[in-house]
Amino acid sequence: MMPALPQVAEQFISITRVNGASVGLVLNTYDGASLRIVQVEEEGLIPNWNKENPSHQLRRGDRIVEVNGVRGDALAMAEACKVSSNLNLLFRYTSELEQRHHMMQYCTLGPEDFELLLLLDKAIPPRTNVRRSFIAQLPREKACASGLDRCSICLQEWHGDDEITRLPCQHYFCTKCIEQWLTQCRAQCPMCLAPVHCPVEDEEASTQSLLVDDSFDSEIGKETEDDECLAIVRASSPTPKIISATRCEGLGSRT
Repeated sequence: MMPALPQVAEQFISITRVNGASVGLVLNTYDGASLRIVQVEEEGLIPNWNKENPSHQLRRGDRIVEVNGVRGDALAMAEACKVSSNLNLLFRYTSELEQRHHMMQYCTLGPEDFELLLLLDKAIPPRTNVRRSFIAQLPREKACASGLDRCSICLQEWHGDDEITRLPCQHYFCTKCIEQWLTQCRAQCPMCLAPVHCPVEDEEASTQSLLVDDSFDSEIGKETEDDECLAIVRASSPTPKIISATRCEGLGSRT
């Protein structure tokens, strides 16, 4: 039996810099709308908070989704982290979802995989607005039917029984490769540049909903879209649940 999908909780933390203390996080702008934790350092305000709150620790892969009331603009949030002495931060625990996504076996997508992708689309919205759950439902065919012997993104060879994804423009790719491309880079075929249209999600008709009740070192990494797209090319080698969590107000307030 597959383990239950993790809950997606949010945590509100208020911290105050004293004598220029470091918050102790290395971040990047990821999707342009959140700050992804790349590293939790050994010293700093958040590492200290982690020690005092072992059941609510922040880890690599978790995200800051709001800084001092600013959300949806990663660059503005990063700037606020650099210049503000008082920081009100809203974190979203996405590290376990990210890890499960990384371990997903795309050759045998099952109901639990679609459930995970639906959760990811809501907890970590794709940069291009092309949903992962939409890509997973694109036509998949045996590699032997494509007339091709390898993926044009990762350049790895296909075996005849490998299942690959076909875009509406009739170009074929590894499912994992094309998911990364369409969600992180551009909503178009990487070969012919034909647009890939993802229908607008009908929230009322959706069978899956994500309910959330209620460094920062000077180096906040920023990766450009082209850099991340090149990195993708180089590196690519049952019943829905209602997920809920309680937002903890004011925990970890420091002076």
